[in-house]
Amino acid sequence: MGEWSKTIGERGEQIGQALLERLGWGDNQQGVKIACSKNKEHALADAPKRETHGIDFLYSYQSPFCDELCDNLIVSSKYSSVAYPPKSVSSFKGFYKDLVQNNVVL
Repeated sequence: MGEWSKTIGERGEQIGQALLERLGWGDNQQGVKIACSKNKEHALADAPKRETHGIDFLYSYQSPFCDELCDNLIVSSKYSSVAYPPKSVSSFKGFYKDLVQNNVVL
């Protein structure tokens, strides 16, 4: 099961990379590990402390709207071997929560 899950995750990242390239964000960073700043509060059921969050891509660029402002976009790709259920709001809330809890300052 672990190998299949890894294969599915890698496929999702390939699709995410292709999409980002089409958006013009091909110059992103992959595999960046950003430490969780609140690892006890964000702990998972199977781990007492959380080390990182579900970040797949990091894209940084200078803001076209404000001088001397750098925007950092954190992207997480989610891919499944089966279709999402019609009412998958709770799944997406979990994905969203995982990303917004980062509290990252780069």
